[in-house]
Amino acid sequence: MMNWQVKVVLALVAIVVGGWFVYEIRGILTPFVLAFILAYVLYPIIDWMERRGLGRAWSTLLVFSLVFVGLGLGAFKVGDKLAGETVDRVFTIANTGDQPLIIHGMVWEDNSRDQPFVLREEHRWPLEIAPMEELAVLLRFVP
Repeated sequence: MMNWQVKVVLALVAIVVGGWFVYEIRGILTPFVLAFILAYVLYPIIDWMERRGLGRAWSTLLVFSLVFVGLGLGAFKVGDKLAGETVDRVFTIANTGDQPLIIHGMVWEDNSRDQPFVLREEHRWPLEIAPMEELAVLLRFVP
């Protein structure tokens, strides 16, 4: 018979190993957790429809179809709203010199931090602007 200290140490080792295992498989664990939650939430509805005379397969098909249509419509609405919040800023860089102007990158600093946006650069760096030409640069702020 083990004493209580050995049991505590074994329990702690099991918790650490279990936590490490879950951490390592976290990428594939999300779909399983979502499927479990979806099945747990939708089971009573499917069971109720089956008791009303609709077959289990048809009940499942109907409920999952309605859920996925609802999720699709929700994603469409959210995507439309996010696309409406995208902000474009265009500015022009002119090269008035007699040598090509090469820009290797740009840094955007916003100290206000009042808008939860990230900056996405549309151009490939470095940019090269020939003498006496200008280039319009698009900066897109994406939520």
